[in-house]
Amino acid sequence: MIKDFILNEAKRLDIEINVSIKAKELEYFTYDFKNNVLTIVADQQRSVLYGLYDYHRSKAPNANKKARFNRRGNIYEVINDVSYLKSQIQFGAEYYHNEIFFTFFLWDEVKEELKEELLKREINVTLGGHSLQFLLKESIKEKKLENVFLFESEILQEILVKKIIDYIKEFKLITRISLWPEDLSIERHNGQEFFKSYLSFVKYLQKEIDRQALGAEVEFIAYNAGLSWEMLEVTNYEENLKDVNALFAYWGHNYGDYHEKNSLRGMKTLEKLTSKCSSTTVLEYYSDFFMLSEIYPSLLRRIETDMNYYERLKLEGVLNLHVPYFTAHHFDQFKEKYNYQRIHQLNNTAYSYLGFNPTLASLHIEERNVHLEVEDVLAPLTKYNTVLFPNRLTDVKNPEYQAIISKELMEAKTKMKEIKIESHTLKVYQKLIIEILSAYQESWDTLID
Repeated sequence: MIKDFILNEAKRLDIEINVSIKAKELEYFTYDFKNNVLTIVADQQRSVLYGLYDYHRSKAPNANKKARFNRRGNIYEVINDVSYLKSQIQFGAEYYHNEIFFTFFLWDEVKEELKEELLKREINVTLGGHSLQFLLKESIKEKKLENVFLFESEILQEILVKKIIDYIKEFKLITRISLWPEDLSIERHNGQEFFKSYLSFVKYLQKEIDRQALGAEVEFIAYNAGLSWEMLEVTNYEENLKDVNALFAYWGHNYGDYHEKNSLRGMKTLEKLTSKCSSTTVLEYYSDFFMLSEIYPSLLRRIETDMNYYERLKLEGVLNLHVPYFTAHHFDQFKEKYNYQRIHQLNNTAYSYLGFNPTLASLHIEERNVHLEVEDVLAPLTKYNTVLFPNRLTDVKNPEYQAIISKELMEAKTKMKEIKIESHTLKVYQKLIIEILSAYQESWDTLID
């Protein structure tokens, strides 16, 4: 299927191609354009697509590129918008993605309309997320096990394993399972004991998948649910990690300060985890509108710094989470004029491009310096995700921070006005951000204790 898709795409782009497959351990492609023919050599057909789109985008006469990470792609938890997801699958093929991650419940809703799109491009699927309640809800009710802790119930574990294996058998491109515990379960149990039982189940699930020779990998998640460090710093109390895969998710970065103390603690935790596990992948939040809100900053400089750091750690992969714009104090005021899907694509493009390229220097970005200035102005405001937790700056609910936040919003608004912009599109964006900053400054000014 993918061979026909490649030929059709080459025809659509008006490029005559000659393809040679030479398998290697890492994904790579080289191309050479001579005598009006683009000759592509790659490790597999999907990498041929990467090379075709890379040439179409850059028009460079030749290139030789290899993957910096084995896993590259986007995570979708709740965005049930098939046309948008189809466009994102195509975007992923154009920008070196080899994976797409869905929660089980979202996959059930969109799979029939997306399977062919994924097969045509040979994009692997990971299923997981906070889906345990979804997978077990009916069984818990049927067997009257409402008050039973999942990881202490052999009955529920067997049901869960069977359901997951059925999903894997249903679609050949499902190559990974990434089960995340429900945050509520963690709060109800001792974190260390919870993790040990959770990890035991992950190993059990992997063993059953291997026994049936299904070829899928299982990973556990190390993350700071509720800003707790217990489920993130798991290496402090768990040594037996050498045969398991980890997904590391640190929520609450101050994207404007790489040396903020909690971020440094998170980095140290990641380095330790990487040294202990069979493989480690990082979940990043560059397209998370719940975290970054409608004050959504360009993060070009930060993303490039992050990706270089992650490559030095020799991580298995980096995945980028997409969360839609859906709630904030002024959500109704701005939702009609705020195209979040378009706005978040700059960060996603930068992240994706760096999956095969060492810098962003060769990526065309309109008025690049403007985005860097915007990053300098807006990224420091992300610190309030942890300062105000569980609230955000855009929830306007912490009167004790009224004076300092109002002052910082006013300063950000002034700096945004000072940025010199030529592009009409970016001028519209600048005007919108200034309007958003003004609305939030006014709301914080009038917040009553």
